[in-house]
Amino acid sequence: MVCLCEGKRGDSIDEVFINKLMRMVKVPWIRPEGSNIVRAQSCGGRSDVIKRMPNELKVCLNRGGDTTLMVWADCDDTCADGDALKATFWKEAERQGITKAQFDTVVFVFAKDRLEKWIEFLQTGNTDEAKEGPRVKHNREVADAAKKLAELCKAARPAALMYRRRPHLISKGERVFWHPLYRAVRGKYRIFCKVRLLDVVEPACGRREARRLSGSIGRYHVDFVLCDPETTEPMLVIELDDRSHQSPQQTKRDRFKDEVLAVGGVPIYRVPAQQAYDPIELADEIARRILTTGANCHNERPI
Repeated sequence: MVCLCEGKRGDSIDEVFINKLMRMVKVPWIRPEGSNIVRAQSCGGRSDVIKRMPNELKVCLNRGGDTTLMVWADCDDTCADGDALKATFWKEAERQGITKAQFDTVVFVFAKDRLEKWIEFLQTGNTDEAKEGPRVKHNREVADAAKKLAELCKAARPAALMYRRRPHLISKGERVFWHPLYRAVRGKYRIFCKVRLLDVVEPACGRREARRLSGSIGRYHVDFVLCDPETTEPMLVIELDDRSHQSPQQTKRDRFKDEVLAVGGVPIYRVPAQQAYDPIELADEIARRILTTGANCHNERPI
């Protein structure tokens, strides 16, 4: 196995961590015997790893099925998530003549933060994402942390150490909106957030067709739902639209949600994301939309 990682060769803890972790985990696609099972290579920065990966993949493919290429890299503010980073690797690989089938043989490991944060969390059970992790100078600490992670992986069950309470249920932009919304509602409705679309509307048809329609909306969520305080009947859906809603894909998803809610008889109020909101204006708009639709108006047409 060849493992490409970030860091300066000879002065990086990544190689120590990867070697220890992969040797202890003993995943089935690593040969059980041989003195050169894992070969970790520090390549410099992330851009260096991206440029080097296609050539290393060609070398591994020429060696045959006994050699696997694994790529370790950090996500940061320049990439939205692991999928976006993987797309960057694919763009460079395609440019250097790698086929999609060949690219799919690579094993990618993307970390949300630097390896120091992993080690700090494995040692203490906690880490502050707002601060840079403490520098680790001793290979023994690195190896011990990798050993602990390997033991958790081999346990084949969720470990309490690997979970922690989120600091916020909703995003920063949603929290800015929450407080004016709370004042606008004034206790007349109950506010629920991050609600599944399937919990707001349901298919009005037979069981077989209902199963199909439920699947089509099961992955969708809405930002806020105002409900009757006694019955919890959904009265109004509120979506907070930031710049991400301007993309063609998100616009298509929004149109689908609007159509489903309209058919289900639930009004929707789309609020453009702002730095501040007027509770009085929100209250007037909420009342207008609920009264226009009718508090107990149910639409039984199939969705």
